[in-house]
Amino acid sequence: MEAAVMIDMEAALVHAMINPIIGSFIGAIALWVAVKLVQKVSVPYWSAYMAVLLAGIVNILIGLAVGLALGAVTRSQTALYVLMPFMLSAGFLVQAGFVSSRLKIPFGRACLVTLVMAGIILVIAAILFAPLFFMSHAFLN
Repeated sequence: MEAAVMIDMEAALVHAMINPIIGSFIGAIALWVAVKLVQKVSVPYWSAYMAVLLAGIVNILIGLAVGLALGAVTRSQTALYVLMPFMLSAGFLVQAGFVSSRLKIPFGRACLVTLVMAGIILVIAAILFAPLFFMSHAFLN
């Protein structure tokens, strides 16, 4: 039993290290397009990638710290669900802060860029995952 738990922990750690790196490539494309749409300027892809990667790492660390602290105090899953809207807001502001500082954009415009970036990512996710969703329902029925 302990070996299975250890393998799961190792898989979770590998996933936690690789996921932000790969996800940041897609996020950087979305950020690059969002800056092009909102600011009407082109930014280097590497700068966009670093902004997304660093914001992702900071958001993971904040979420981990808040989750562990809240879990230790309340020992309730419900408390984490109540906290999710606040964490989403904090993550948005962290992302906008990194966009502003790394890409030299005023913070207000960086908030708009981050909002457009989130919309682009939602469209990409819908295009990629909607067919899988409908195919899975077709196979299950």
